[in-house]
Amino acid sequence: PYGIDKFTAEKYIDFYKKNYGLLPIILRYSNVFGPRQNPKGAAGVIAIFGSKMLKNEPIEVFGDGTQTRDYIYVSDVVAANLAALKSNASNIYNISTSKETSIKELVENIKKLTGSGSQVEYKGGRAGELQVSCLDNTRAKIELGWTPQTDLIKGIEKTIEYLKNIK
Repeated sequence: PYGIDKFTAEKYIDFYKKNYGLLPIILRYSNVFGPRQNPKGAAGVIAIFGSKMLKNEPIEVFGDGTQTRDYIYVSDVVAANLAALKSNASNIYNISTSKETSIKELVENIKKLTGSGSQVEYKGGRAGELQVSCLDNTRAKIELGWTPQTDLIKGIEKTIEYLKNIK
């Protein structure tokens, strides 16, 4: 449903572009993470897993963990927004790292960085969940002059530091 909502909004924007001369710029974010993300509820998986692992609580993974996502650190998203605001561009841009990370890899990285002994329980997959989600950021690099600066491990480290301070 979320993806359908986003797609529908883009179609409305395209309608206004064609009919009223609007010059929109659309930024499509991959999986954004970082400090201040609420580790409860429907928050991002890095905040949820990090918070649970700091408490050595069990982790639930839906699916077999081989599904991949493209995780981008919040400060890189801010930089992309600023680059878009300063540009005269009018297009759709993927704001991402263009790198896939499996859920299994993600869990192992967070475990290592937290020193956690959390157990991981793999549950059945969710209906409609994508196996692979990775966006190509080439157009954003070329037309906006933007490139993500924070690698996954550094971003996870910063997120864990934040989570330690909100215990």
